[in-house]
Amino acid sequence: MPLTTHTTGATLSSLVGVFLNFINTLIPLLAGFALILFLWGGVHYVYNSSETKGRAEGRQAIIWSIIALFVLFSIWGILGLLTNSLLPGSQQGSGGSSVVPTMF
Repeated sequence: MPLTTHTTGATLSSLVGVFLNFINTLIPLLAGFALILFLWGGVHYVYNSSETKGRAEGRQAIIWSIIALFVLFSIWGILGLLTNSLLPGSQQGSGGSSVVPTMF
């Protein structure tokens, strides 16, 4: 009777997949928060248009939220490019999850 061994250790590919799934969940949540910050800054800017300090706070919120959105979507795109080039079998065609957002 032959003995069979079953290894349940994690491979590099599975660890990368877990990391990418985490990023796929985290980036849209952070982008939603940045979008809410952008809208809040716009409302704050318009509501306090007569006050210099209120306008400055609203403008800063708008600027930082635009920077945050740019950085988040840049990271998401770079991870998508790396995934497509380094792990070509882990995309939607093989049942895996995609890093690149599907907007259309």
